[in-house]
Amino acid sequence: MPEVHAILSASSSKRWLNCTPSARLEQNFPNESSVYAEEGTAAHALGEYKLRKYLHERVRRPTSEFDTDEMDANTDIYAEYIISTVERIKETCPHPLVMVEERLDYSYLVPQGFGTGDCVIIADGTLYVMDYKNGKGVFVSCDHNPQMMLYAIGAYHAYGYLYNITKVSMTIIQPRLENISTFECSVEELLDWAESYVRPRAKLAFEGKGEQVPGDGLTGHELAAAAMVKFYINEVGAKAELKNIMGSEVDGAALADLFDRAAAYCVERTKGSNAAVLMQKVNGKGIVQNVSVEMLEFLMRLCEE
Repeated sequence: MPEVHAILSASSSKRWLNCTPSARLEQNFPNESSVYAEEGTAAHALGEYKLRKYLHERVRRPTSEFDTDEMDANTDIYAEYIISTVERIKETCPHPLVMVEERLDYSYLVPQGFGTGDCVIIADGTLYVMDYKNGKGVFVSCDHNPQMMLYAIGAYHAYGYLYNITKVSMTIIQPRLENISTFECSVEELLDWAESYVRPRAKLAFEGKGEQVPGDGLTGHELAAAAMVKFYINEVGAKAELKNIMGSEVDGAALADLFDRAAAYCVERTKGSNAAVLMQKVNGKGIVQNVSVEMLEFLMRLCEE
């Protein structure tokens, strides 16, 4: 389930772990929902219902404006994968611990850090963390995925003293891209990553400190520009304009103007903040003249969202 907004959320951990100042920069933008997020929330609720029904809990099937045969089929894939995993586990462990939509607190490591595990299972010395992804725009791999590893840390912190857990198995189920991705590691590897990498970088990120470095293929400067243009487009409904700019041949002048307007709009919305000072330095022409392949790919994905 998408978590309540946190400064250092697990879902944005790839960015703030890599570029520690980004979390405080993003904080200056309103955390507003989108139709895609609402659709994802509806799909999570339906998947949750199917798992709780399997566990013989008294539940009512949720309904939403996003109900479709496709969503029903996709959440079937998610639920059936987890159910088959539980049934396989029961062959050697008759009573595994199975938790659905479990709040996972890792704030001992990351200031105010928490999230929600779609499904958490503990059995035979293994901690399983399962996560449903409803998106179809970007393939999400579980290999060393920081969101999943933070969820696993939260689960281990809560239950590690009750169970002799030695292995962690994390799985992302993304039915719309036919993606079921699993990553496994030892508890020792997970905790070493937490202490040696996450803890010091989380401290920097929470304080808004550290160096702006490449993240998701974008430089720190491009990250700020990308965040601004995405926010601006969603706010003023300029996606059609962006699609026209990103046609068969990119209109460089129009794209530069779009970056400048996005910067001016966001500066106005964040007056008096440190982020506003940074955003005032964004120059659309300069970005377009030195535009990276990664930035162009980001803009193309934005057109498709």
